[in-house]
Amino acid sequence: MKRIIISLTLFSIICCNAYSCDRETNQDKCYDYIIDDYEGFSCYKFNYENENEKGCCSFPDDPNSQKVFFNLLNGMQKEFYSGTPDYFDEEDKNIDFYVGNKDSYNKGEEIVLKGIPFPDEEKKNLKARKTCTYLYYWRYYDRLEETFSQGKQYEGYPNIEDKNLCFNAEQISELKDLIDCGYADIKYISNGKEYNIKTCFYIPNEKMPEKLAEYFKTNVIDFSFQTIIYDLIIDSEDYYRNITSNFEDSRKLSTNSYELIVEDKYGRKIKYTNDKSKGEEIENSSKLLNLNIIFLLFFILLFK
Repeated sequence: MKRIIISLTLFSIICCNAYSCDRETNQDKCYDYIIDDYEGFSCYKFNYENENEKGCCSFPDDPNSQKVFFNLLNGMQKEFYSGTPDYFDEEDKNIDFYVGNKDSYNKGEEIVLKGIPFPDEEKKNLKARKTCTYLYYWRYYDRLEETFSQGKQYEGYPNIEDKNLCFNAEQISELKDLIDCGYADIKYISNGKEYNIKTCFYIPNEKMPEKLAEYFKTNVIDFSFQTIIYDLIIDSEDYYRNITSNFEDSRKLSTNSYELIVEDKYGRKIKYTNDKSKGEEIENSSKLLNLNIIFLLFFILLFK
């Protein structure tokens, strides 16, 4: 599959209509697809000028969400590559992120894309091994390679115990007003067996548009559990496996189930499960603390 298709779909490999749209290369058929997997999206034509590629892609209709969508697309792509810093040292690697020729698009318009190379200064940040993706995923593979090379006993995924390691992760610029790095408690069930790990993971902050909440859950959270988390927990020892080879196979893993509770540095917690289209905010310890203080002051004044 060509790189632009992978990048445009980001991680959208599990929704029937959006998936079909994103795989369509005949632009005459783009408008045949109705995107009902998540609200506020349609199937658009795209034209990637750098490589003279054309096709279809699922894209938000709301102009405000369109800019955020590009930030999500590029930010998550950078997150992924941030865990493979040696990738940037190969002379033939030219990783682009994508910008449109307009600020917004109406239904029926073609999205014209061009690729802009990563700035050298940003490459330095991505190579620092401090991003959220490195901490929860690529860190594990570094540990695994070290374990095997030294002939040590494999002991499974190394949990992260210090929440501040996640809260202080290197932030990708496009994600600063969109997604933070939180501390996650993960329960994953496969073939009747339950697995539990504690690690860093993505959490949308309060600035993420509501219309992108379902897209984020489907294409980032669900993808991670159907491929990457599966890789970490179930298929850990095959650590040379290429994640992109799992795009098709991931659709077969939908019988597995998960529960993710991720917390941000302010104590806000969101719960995700495989059977719901959005996350559910279940706790905000800072708000509870403030509320308790208010009640305490009220009673002090009342009985003074």
